[in-house]
Amino acid sequence: MGYTHYWHQKRDLTNDEWSILTTKVREILDATTVALESDILSNGTSYQVTDDIIEFNGFDDEAHETFIINRLKRERSEWTDVEQYNRDGAFDCCKTAQKPYDEVVLAILLVIRDTLGEAFSVSSDGDIDNDDGEEARELLKKAFINAHIKLMHVGD
Repeated sequence: MGYTHYWHQKRDLTNDEWSILTTKVREILDATTVALESDILSNGTSYQVTDDIIEFNGFDDEAHETFIINRLKRERSEWTDVEQYNRDGAFDCCKTAQKPYDEVVLAILLVIRDTLGEAFSVSSDGDIDNDDGEEARELLKKAFINAHIKLMHVGD
């Protein structure tokens, strides 16, 4: 299957934007029950969230293409038209083939679209605002309800 999510990153993210995004991403990653694996780190780490990159894939047979979001807008590749790059930003995509980690990829892309819409444009082969995004939206609810509960118990 060729089920793919697409995005253009129009600019670098500020440190504050990246901090907000990575906080939300960690909440999503903490809430998911989907097995993940970092393709970049070889120490058995399930994902990577650093000062510059968010990266993971599905685990073992449930892996497909690695999902990577960078804080800094990627340089224009030689095969990318200059005008298109300047207008739309750096193109990237992740073909998940609708494997289980797709819900995690899509949940993060929905957060990016809804909180960083001026810096990113997001699209998909599926109808992400309806049926194809249902599992991702359920993961977001779980992640942010759990995060809210954790905040409520900080002072206990």
